This record gives sequence, structure tokens and C-alpha cells, in this order.
Amino acid sequence: MKARLTTEKVLEDAGWLARWEANGEARGKERTTLDIARKMKNKGLPLTEIVDITGLPIETISSLQ
Repeated sequence: MKARLTTEKVLEDAGWLARWEANGEARGKERTTLDIARKMKNKGLPLTEIVDITGLPIETISSLQ
């Protein structure tokens, strides 16, 4: 009898599941960093300080509202 392969098993065997999870974690961290930078900007912190703390480009921080 053949073992049935699930989509999850195929993705896991191909290494895609780990990549997908890592990508999701990276996106979550990026969103968190942007949220923090936005709050810092709204509180009036200097852009250069926000860059130093978050590591985001000044152009990205400048565009936040």
C-alpha cells in the first residue's frame, strides 16, 4: 500500500515549509519595526535617532505617517 502524501509533507520534504515560515517571521519583524519607527516619529524623535535604533533607511522613516 502506498503512503499518501499530504501537501504539507511534500512542502516540508522540499524545504518550502521552513522557507515559508521564515519569510512570515521576517515580514512580522519588519512590520513591528515599522510600527515602532512610526510611533517614534509621531512622538517627535529625530529621524537620525530613529535610524540608529531601528536600522531602517531614513527615506523609509521619512515616508511614515
